Amino acid sequence: MRRMLMIVCVLTLVTTACGSGDETAATDATTATDTTAGGSVDTDQPVATTQDTESANDDDTGSNDGGNGARGLPPGGIGTVTINGEAIESEWVGNCEIDEMFDPQPGDLDLTASLGGGLDALFLEISNLELAMGAEPYEYLQFRPSLQLRDESGSYTSAEAIFVTGPEGEWYEDGDGAVAFMLARDAEPEKEPIGEPPLVLEDGRASGAFTMESEGGDPIDVSFDLEYVDAVDCSL
Repeated sequence: MRRMLMIVCVLTLVTTACGSGDETAATDATTATDTTAGGSVDTDQPVATTQDTESANDDDTGSNDGGNGARGLPPGGIGTVTINGEAIESEWVGNCEIDEMFDPQPGDLDLTASLGGGLDALFLEISNLELAMGAEPYEYLQFRPSLQLRDESGSYTSAEAIFVTGPEGEWYEDGDGAVAFMLARDAEPEKEPIGEPPLVLEDGRASGAFTMESEGGDPIDVSFDLEYVDAVDCSL
């Protein structure tokens, strides 16, 4: 649900920005028509030039975006997402506050890397969880990346994966939840740990690489290197 709200937010803001541009163009056209028709112009008043208008628009753009140039969006970071070898610069990396109904824990993150005008996106959910299966609760980190992309026909395809940490900090792919269940029982999982960590967290930075399977069954190789700011309210 948080993911869908994010995409709606991005699309709404882009539409609003486009609407403002249409209104400005309509106003300019009306002014030009009035002048051509013989309307008087007060020569004592300064006339705005195209350069002045562009400068004003530039000053307005990004005034609330944390300096990332994403007009009208909450403050965000920057970064790069590489999909099947193609590097894409993220226009906005959001770190969204997690609703209390999801019982967020310290260190939980809900990151969104907007790609392709906000219509494509990489979502990264990082959750600190625990399972009470043994004498003591088993605490682990769950990393849930998902991808929303448009194909050549304009249709959307999505992909998702789930990874969890082991007791020594090793990572496992855990799409069915069996690994976390076995680890909580202090048993050896059937799956082997993966070679490279899918997620590396530093102060204000998230990076990693992994492979996920699309809805059609095709593998998608993803890597990312993102900088994010403090969590903000991303809801409409």
